Amino acid sequence: MPSIDKMTTEEKELFDSIVEEQVALAGLESEAEEKLFAKAMVDFFDENSETYNDFSLAQTELIEQVKEISTTTFENDEIEVSAKKIFDKTFAIEKARVQVKVGVKFAGAVFSGAIGFAIGGGVEAIQAFIIKKGKKEAEKLFTKTVVSRLKAWELQN
Repeated sequence: MPSIDKMTTEEKELFDSIVEEQVALAGLESEAEEKLFAKAMVDFFDENSETYNDFSLAQTELIEQVKEISTTTFENDEIEVSAKKIFDKTFAIEKARVQVKVGVKFAGAVFSGAIGFAIGGGVEAIQAFIIKKGKKEAEKLFTKTVVSRLKAWELQN
């Protein structure tokens, strides 16, 4: 998959539509989270970004940015001193939830994006490919794509 700056106009349009689709499928809770998620995906595939093809860094940065949004939301809420323990516990649970939710969804979106780009479309194109080529052929292509991306992103083993 070429870097965004090396994509043709048609490839860039396909990539943008895949990012939009993955953001919508992620089911994030706010527009701010959606924007951060989309930016993280774009940056991951942009060789001019510090997170280019660095899955761990991209995921970590996205999680931290989403946590900041959650932290700001919680800290701006009016709470009484007597509720501080409940707040602290709730806040810790919320931070853990954000980390799991965003991290897993980002991983799925990156892999779906790479596979979708390889076959020329988003979720519907993946489904059409499976129907047209059959499960075995789709499994071979998807495995090849995922393994090559894991190796490129240094996540194998």
